[in-house]
Amino acid sequence: MQVSAKNAPLSQKAEQDSRHNLVRGVRRWVNCGGTVAAFARAHGVPRSTVRGWLQGHNGPRGRARKLGQFEETEILKLLLADAGLQDWKSVQNTARVQSGVQMSRRSVLRLLQKCGFVPNRAGPVGIATVKQTPWEQPKVTLRTSSIPLTGILWQIHSGRGSEGFLLTADESPEVLKKVATTIVKGLRKRRKPVLSNHRQLTELLRTALPQWNVQFEK
Repeated sequence: MQVSAKNAPLSQKAEQDSRHNLVRGVRRWVNCGGTVAAFARAHGVPRSTVRGWLQGHNGPRGRARKLGQFEETEILKLLLADAGLQDWKSVQNTARVQSGVQMSRRSVLRLLQKCGFVPNRAGPVGIATVKQTPWEQPKVTLRTSSIPLTGILWQIHSGRGSEGFLLTADESPEVLKKVATTIVKGLRKRRKPVLSNHRQLTELLRTALPQWNVQFEK
């Protein structure tokens, strides 16, 4: 017979209170930018248990085998703050740092497609395309009553498939310069015609890559 919290011995009540304090503490910790892995190390708690607490489990049954909506949202926040060139490996590392989960390549690709970061079709052969689109966090990754994250998605694509993507909070002049610099580094080793649907970015790429055929395409 299980002992209820009301009638539990003092030692058991203390243990339960301690666990509840940890649950509240990890939520505050992550909301302030901390990672699951760091909290788990600091308190000597399995990372799977901490992930379970974040998903609403207050007891030892919190062993999550995949990312929940909370962790997916935190990963997206980190990608928005980074503004660097992303691929499945970089997202895999971000997920590991944030949640302690080592995702497989297949799982990462599924997450990227769910979030709209990877087009389903390859681009034109022999041409690199840089497509800019407004981005909003998909509902399937949202927790109840949460406000979706928004930003600007920059997808680099070619006949080989996805060459990477960037996620930025806006498209201000300062951000555009960073995007252009990042794209140039990613494409410099593969000289080919480049099409972009963003006029200002096209001009920046033309300046940075004068020997390339960079064109604006609506």
